[in-house]
Amino acid sequence: IQDSTVTFNLVGDLNSLTVQGSDVKISAEDVDTLTVQGSNVTVYARDIDHLSIQGSGVTVHWLGDDPTIQDGGANNTTGKLSQ
Repeated sequence: IQDSTVTFNLVGDLNSLTVQGSDVKISAEDVDTLTVQGSNVTVYARDIDHLSIQGSGVTVHWLGDDPTIQDGGANNTTGKLSQ
């Protein structure tokens, strides 16, 4: 996703999802590898296996098991949501 000020509702299993825009909101189901290179990005997913953040002001939350996380950005928030 290379867009700004947009909202996406993604359905189904995704091998990879890369977000390079700013002010993006995404809800997704199952994502194997999520890469966020943008700023002010919010992602809610049911399950993420691998998470890589290279942007700033990124928020990522999930419901399933904790992913492996690489956070090379700044001012980011990640965490599991309780049901």
